[in-house]
Order: sequence, then structure tokens, then C-alpha cells
Amino acid sequence: MDLRTFLLKTVRPQQFYADLLGYEGTSNIVCPFHKETNPSMSIDVMTGSAFCYGCKKKLHDILDFYQQYKKVSPANAYFYLFDRYVEKLIPASIYFAAAEALKEYSTGYQWLTKRGIGKRTIRQYLLGWTGSRISVPIFNEWGYCVNMKLFRIKQDGSPKVISYGKGYGKARLYPYTSLREDEVYVFEGEMDTLLAIHLGLNAITAGGATSWRDKFNNAFVGKTVYVCLDNDQAGRDASRRVAKELKRVASEVRIVDIPSKFGKDFTDYIHQRPVEAFLKRVERTKAATLDISERYDRADIDFAQQETMVVPIKQGVDMLHIMLKIEPDRRFQDGDARRI
Repeated sequence: MDLRTFLLKTVRPQQFYADLLGYEGTSNIVCPFHKETNPSMSIDVMTGSAFCYGCKKKLHDILDFYQQYKKVSPANAYFYLFDRYVEKLIPASIYFAAAEALKEYSTGYQWLTKRGIGKRTIRQYLLGWTGSRISVPIFNEWGYCVNMKLFRIKQDGSPKVISYGKGYGKARLYPYTSLREDEVYVFEGEMDTLLAIHLGLNAITAGGATSWRDKFNNAFVGKTVYVCLDNDQAGRDASRRVAKELKRVASEVRIVDIPSKFGKDFTDYIHQRPVEAFLKRVERTKAATLDISERYDRADIDFAQQETMVVPIKQGVDMLHIMLKIEPDRRFQDGDARRI
């Protein structure tokens, strides 16, 4: 679904016209596109279309109306509707200003490069500097900035990561552009993810260990996914949970552990070992597979047993085997059931 279609499906025309014109949808209104005294514009609050019987102006939908009413570009009309009716957005001027402030001599820039994140990645992902924190703009699938995460670089007792403001901090996949590839590395946190990207890995994160949401799963359908979260208890628990969810939809899922002797996360590991060593760990890691309790829920298995159905399960096969119903009065021995 493209952005225009999404907005037209999401924004209620009745609310749009009430906010913009104070129109309640009960009669014609004075046309805003030409001078008149008698109301001659008819608005359909169900479809969003409008037509003036005086000047013959025809507007197809609310996006068309706003663009011509405010004399703005389609891009500005899209931004306005998304920002007002879908989700509050951060203007480009704000994150570009922060990116401009991240000079190569700044404390923030030196902190990033010390972690291993170089100039190319810093500029590509518009990392910025507020004077005390690193800023990371978070973009959604439409390319809109929906949050700007601010990372502490000094131990001063303040939160390690804060969002741009109230209402901006919900869990999201970052960077969304990594979903274009069929092979994805899932890390815990934006800094590990940016380091991995700088080293040539197609990486993504949902944020912290507890940030994964069910709605993220569909973004990984058919992909090969390597889950590499922190090696503390929260990270290990999250790795198992994420892998359990993704192996239902992905073509392959592997949980890649970071040995505790190398630190707690991917950044710690890379500071002691080359990325090639990490990739060898990935190769040696076995893929997670669905067992019978995950391929079928408990009700399905109970029903199969009650109805004398055979449920052949083969590890590593993407497509589930078909369950065969055997005649209730037939007595059969091991291996007597046909397989498809």
C-alpha cells in the first residue's frame, strides 16, 4: 500500500473537513476557490470529494482538497495529514540541525568513532549532537521521522536513552530500510546495530531486550534472520522469545551467542575480535526449528489424536505436512499410514 492510499484509508474525511473548514456535512458551503455569496460547494464527507456548482471546481479527495486549498505540494499535504491524524512527526529541520552540530571535533563524534562507528555511517544515518547526547532519528516505512532517540555518553545518573518527547517512544524497527534485504541481523539497541551496519552487516533492532512486538513478525516473512542480543539474562530470554516468534514466518532463524568472556554485547565483542570471527560464529550456529507443539497448537494435536489422524512432522521442512484421516475402524501397525 502506498502512502496516499494509506492516508485516504486512515483519515476520516468528516473529521478533516470539520477541522479545516468547520464543516459539519449538513449543507453546501461557500466555495473557498472563488468569490461568491451563495454557498455552492458540495462536500461528500464519506469519500472526501468536493464539487463547486459555481466555478465547477472538482476535488477528488481530502489530499487533493488540502493541496489546492493551501497551495502546497503533494509532499507537504501528505506530511500534514500524517502529522495531524496518524502520528506526530519530527520536522526535518530539527534532525538536520542536530546532524550539522555533530562536528568531527565534537565530543559526540569522538564517542561514536571510539565505538567503531565511522564517518560514512554517521552521515548516512543522520546521527546528530545536542551538546550532551547523541541523536538518532528514527524513520518509519514512509520515510517520516517519528522519533529522535537521544543517547547519553557520560555516566551522569540520567537515563541512558530518552525519546524526543512524550508520545514518541513506542517500540519500532530501526533502520526500517534494512528490511529490503533477505538476510537480516537483529541486535539489541541502535548503537550495536549501527556498528554492525558500518561493518557491512544488514542489521536492524527493535530497541531494548523487551521491545519486540508481535506486529514486527510479518516484516521478516521468508527472510534469513540472525538474532544476536546481549548476553545478559534479559538478552538471552529475549533472543529465545524473538526466535520463537520469527521461526514461524522466516525461512531460517539462528540465535548467535556472544561469549561472556568477550563482554556483554556485539560492540564489546568487536572491540576484541574481528567481524570475520563473528561471521564464523554465525556459520557454526544451528538454525532454530519448529517442533510439533509449535507447528500445531494443543487443540489441533488433541483433535488429531481423537480422530485417529496421523500428523507426520519433519524438522527443517518449511511446508507443514498434511494430516491424513484414517478410517476409525481400521487397525494399523507402525508405518502403515501413508505419507504425502
